Amino acid sequence: MSINKPTEIDSNGVIKEIIVPIVSTGVAEANKLIQSDATGKIDNSWLPTGIGADTETIEASEALSAGDYVNTFNDGGTVKVRLADASDISTKADGFVLASVLITANAEVYRRGLNNQLAGLTLAGVHYLSTTVPGGVQTSSPDGVNNQITQVLGTASSLTTMDFERVAPYIRQA
Repeated sequence: MSINKPTEIDSNGVIKEIIVPIVSTGVAEANKLIQSDATGKIDNSWLPTGIGADTETIEASEALSAGDYVNTFNDGGTVKVRLADASDISTKADGFVLASVLITANAEVYRRGLNNQLAGLTLAGVHYLSTTVPGGVQTSSPDGVNNQITQVLGTASSLTTMDFERVAPYIRQA
């Protein structure tokens, strides 16, 4: 596969390759060309706030798998992320991860958008935060026993993809 490499002619008339950054560090990248990443997409660092993926990089307090729904929480003054769980309001889903991370590693948390790292979804079905599999989904609404929360995560557009829009969960009365 060929790679397009831009060139320029310097003040001595010599043709030189231009190094094109993939990630923007801010004003230092002003007036530079932009290079796509290995997936063919432009890194979010090039985009203005409010455009592109709504993400945050947060330390994981436990191992997370690609597709897991996660909860952000205060761990002694440090924001961390853990598996979301419908068994308690304090562990509601605040986002999801598209890549697996180990404990204490930084996780890229998506606050909304397409989670395409799922499996076994019901096509066009509404899915809820799971009461039995932390970070997972279920097709039936929790029954409210033992203060379980009901949090709609989204509707599946395929067997592996669901659009997540963060909404407030509620405790359903049994």
